[in-house]
Amino acid sequence: MKLDTKDKKEQYETAFLGPVSAKRFFNLALYAIDDEKLASQAAVKAVSDTYKRFPDETDQRIFERQCLCPLYRYGKKAVRECGINSGTASRHADFTAGCQLLRRSEADRLADLLTGLSFEERFILLLFCWFRCTLHEIARATRLPVFIVKRRLSAAVDKVEQRAG
Repeated sequence: MKLDTKDKKEQYETAFLGPVSAKRFFNLALYAIDDEKLASQAAVKAVSDTYKRFPDETDQRIFERQCLCPLYRYGKKAVRECGINSGTASRHADFTAGCQLLRRSEADRLADLLTGLSFEERFILLLFCWFRCTLHEIARATRLPVFIVKRRLSAAVDKVEQRAG
């Protein structure tokens, strides 16, 4: 069976990232969007779009940083279009099912802590803590001014601290 060139190209676009990076993007999208199917679609679209714009994959860290902006856009669009109430973790099972990098208890705890946050707050908090992005990198990825990113990060941390109590 012969694959057409488009299928081969799409396979190559996502294959070089490696399983760890792919899981990180999926988990970031999953925790921020709170829906497994939408998170998977957003992550694949973000990687594919970034590859089309920046086909040089020699530096994986730079490529990952370039993927954050489309991932944020697609995630925000998915939350808006599907009417997901991002203030509640209504799909708690989806959270823990998709989180292969964390142990089950850690995934449950993280899902509980993120429950009261909006999509933007979750995304910014996860980029800061999990991806170790600076405020300027987050601002670039979200296309928001640094002072707004700082304010949203601070609000997210305050909410998480209150829930952790």
